Amino acid sequence: MIAFCREPISTDIRNRSFFFCLCWRDFFDAMNITYEITEETYSLGTNTRTSYGITAYSKSNENGTAVTVATVHDITADKQALTELVALCNRLELSAIHLHDVIEDLLTG
Repeated sequence: MIAFCREPISTDIRNRSFFFCLCWRDFFDAMNITYEITEETYSLGTNTRTSYGITAYSKSNENGTAVTVATVHDITADKQALTELVALCNRLELSAIHLHDVIEDLLTG
């Protein structure tokens, strides 16, 4: 996404989009993001299933309180795979802007 923003742009509207892309990227890159697994139970009639998602938190609030930056629900029923992914995201300090790409890679890989 950022690569498209860095191409030469001639119109005023696109220049504003370019500025927005850089600011949005810088906003996420400046945060200290922590990822955690969420567990959710879904019910339909008498059937229930457990699924896991990911929530990204930032400690960017002035009083040190964690702020939810992103949440993706119902990713997989495979808790071990998601636990490994979350550990990797935390270890590599993944920017929240890439969270959906990483989840897509998990599901298609």
